[in-house]
Amino acid sequence: MEQFHRASIILGPHGAGLHLMGYSGKIDIVVLHPNRVPQNFFHTLAKGLGQRYHHVLTTDEGDQERNFEVDLAAVEKVLRDDLKLTPKS
Repeated sequence: MEQFHRASIILGPHGAGLHLMGYSGKIDIVVLHPNRVPQNFFHTLAKGLGQRYHHVLTTDEGDQERNFEVDLAAVEKVLRDDLKLTPKS
């Protein structure tokens, strides 16, 4: 829990582990969704906690019970365009 308390960004797949975002402050949350239509649970939780919610959808027809592929270019776009992060040289 301490890692979530000290985090400035949380990025992870949609799932039960993200409930630990409740121990974080007003940070950015990036959720990787395993389907084309995300559930709004973590969005609602983030808004209630004053966190900034972002998401990346897969084009895969996956579900939460199996592995799914994430488009790394889409993740980079969120990190660069939405969170204004740049790689260290």
